[in-house]
Amino acid sequence: MNNPKTRQSWILDELRTLPNTTWSEMFGKYSERYGKSDKTFDKDWKKAVAEITEYQNALKKEKEAIAIKEDVKLFKEGLKTKSERLLIYQKQINDIQAELELGTTEDVKSSMGEPMFITRNLLPVEKSSMRKTLKDLQSEISKIEGDYAPTKTELSGEVKTGFASEKQEKEFDEFLKNKYKFKK
Repeated sequence: MNNPKTRQSWILDELRTLPNTTWSEMFGKYSERYGKSDKTFDKDWKKAVAEITEYQNALKKEKEAIAIKEDVKLFKEGLKTKSERLLIYQKQINDIQAELELGTTEDVKSSMGEPMFITRNLLPVEKSSMRKTLKDLQSEISKIEGDYAPTKTELSGEVKTGFASEKQEKEFDEFLKNKYKFKK
């Protein structure tokens, strides 16, 4: 079979198995197998190269899609739920409260080049910093829980004056004019 589809298919198969094959190398095999001119080969070569490029691009896109799916899966596995985050914050709060109640902390000092663990009283600056951290953690929990969510208010184009009716508003205007004797 010496029709263009067969020749192009053969070039395509050759390029799939040996993707780094050059035009001249492929032409040598092609002319041996099919006995066609370089013009005919050039036409078949261009169509086969276009097809292999399309195939490689589709393959590349599919590989990227698979890689993205894997990345998303790993990312989702690493995310913590709302409850897990709340528990982490609460544990930190409990640890800080316990340390504040004790009024002491573990510290490391160096004695003749050797580390030595000691218990010492908390400094006022440390206590203040711990209280601020405690407050920040509690605020974060409140945010997650939505404790301080603003109330929703309806916005409309009307200006509300506080008067029940236009009649009341006119009466009030008259009262002000009479009381303060506005001159026009």
